[in-house]
Amino acid sequence: MSYTLKADEWLDDGLRRIVQAQSQIILEGLARTDEPHKGLYEARKAFKRLRALLRLVRTSIGEVAYHRANERLRRCANDLAPARDGYVVAQSLAAHLAKLDNPAPYQAVHQRWLAEADAQLAAVLSDPDLRQRLSDDLEVLGHEADEWRLWPRDGFALVAADLRATYRAGRRTMKALQARPDSSPEAFHEWRKRVKRLWYHLTLFRELEGLEALIQQADDLGEQLGLAHDQVVLEAKLRQQPEDLRALIAMAQVEARRLEQEALSLGAALYAQRPNEFLARMWMRFAVWRARRAA
Repeated sequence: MSYTLKADEWLDDGLRRIVQAQSQIILEGLARTDEPHKGLYEARKAFKRLRALLRLVRTSIGEVAYHRANERLRRCANDLAPARDGYVVAQSLAAHLAKLDNPAPYQAVHQRWLAEADAQLAAVLSDPDLRQRLSDDLEVLGHEADEWRLWPRDGFALVAADLRATYRAGRRTMKALQARPDSSPEAFHEWRKRVKRLWYHLTLFRELEGLEALIQQADDLGEQLGLAHDQVVLEAKLRQQPEDLRALIAMAQVEARRLEQEALSLGAALYAQRPNEFLARMWMRFAVWRARRAA
């Protein structure tokens, strides 16, 4: 996998390889003419992987380099967001319509949203200036990654502080939400971002023994929180429409709250360890992994 560190490469070399591989996925995804929607999806996911990787080496590369690269990637991802978000909200609406005995009164809204999403996608993919900016920014990122001073080159200390920070931030956010389960959707969305970051970090180390369950827990929790956020976005868009959509708004609200409460149960398993315990176990797994390579 292009987003997995390999046993036969130095850690710093692997991180740089992944930067180049994800950049290539973005460019190839945006160039797809057979399935442009899928290509856009792949590009946006690759941007998220790159930003997660940046967060994992933040301490190593320094605050100035981190913020410069992260802001560049954030800007690129935001340029693509409207085209993808249009399809997501249309899919969320379709899921609710499938539950209704008579969805006919709302079909026009769904078709209008799909047409809007198609237009947004076409606008992104047909914009040569946008594609050139993305290509230029990714090229700069590749050059910067080549210059990163990652140390120790093949030691877990290279990423240990930032990996612990990622886990700790997600666990702290969960604890706050558990204390106030009626927290705002924005608070749950912040938790989602931290959970997804942890999932990306764990995925990088997929080859380490004993990580499968933890990776799956992070994936499941991130997906659950993502579905909850989709309902929040759906509700906001429904409120902007000229039609009377109160029934659908109520459905989105109820579904969002249900998903959020289920997410809190899932989070208890993912964040069962204290941050230092989590880091110690990851360090041990890494040491075993490297020892087997040297054997």
